[in-house]
Amino acid sequence: MVFRPILRDLVAIVDGALAALFIDHQGEAVDTAGFLPDYDRKVIGAYQGIFLTKIETICRTLDHGRVDRVKIEWEGSTILKSAVDDEYYLILVLGPGANEGFAWNELARTRERIRQEM
Repeated sequence: MVFRPILRDLVAIVDGALAALFIDHQGEAVDTAGFLPDYDRKVIGAYQGIFLTKIETICRTLDHGRVDRVKIEWEGSTILKSAVDDEYYLILVLGPGANEGFAWNELARTRERIRQEM
């Protein structure tokens, strides 16, 4: 697929990146890349899809508009999510010590590359 090389580039350029995922609105992985096993990447995508659906429902209920970016932090990792459009999301999984500001910038750049390929 045309998306895997783009996702590989994202993981390669962001120090501390563990995986990048391109998922649909339901959390189904369109494509993934990274150092985590393929199964783990797909599970992350599925659960992030569930999470995003819940957040979007809350935002619609409160009339807050569309969800553009989400960050989730755990003790050992961070997940950054960015809407590509109304149906797709780009996810970047970071390990400890990754530069989050740089990661957000590269996530935005990668989002534009994916939009051009769609």
